Amino acid sequence: MIQPPWDPAEKVAAAARAAARHRFETQVKPRITAVTVAEHRADPFGRHSVDLEIVLRYLGRDLTTQRPRYVLVSETPYSPSRIAENPRVPGAPIALTDECYASEEEAQHAIFVRRLRDLGDPDVDHVLAQVA
Repeated sequence: MIQPPWDPAEKVAAAARAAARHRFETQVKPRITAVTVAEHRADPFGRHSVDLEIVLRYLGRDLTTQRPRYVLVSETPYSPSRIAENPRVPGAPIALTDECYASEEEAQHAIFVRRLRDLGDPDVDHVLAQVA
């Protein structure tokens, strides 16, 4: 039996990564601006502009297993929220961070900023530095 010089599953995965990168570069990255970050900070749960909605949908559809998933943890109702990292490994414990947030809105915005930083794009880091 002759083996193909490439793994078909890897070829499909590489094409999916290339398509996601192209979508990020052409449709999402131009919308990550100081205005959209400030809009999210002002109201993480409200009605959002089209630009912010596109960014949020891209971040929510992250299919890579290399980036952590973030969850909010409150030990009791109405207590400060903490961010935890879900390692995406079944049965593995989540890792709590040391950061506490007085409101769920603050915590959700902190998760939004972490997810943007996880993209690893220097231009996104530059935008975040402008807003901070």
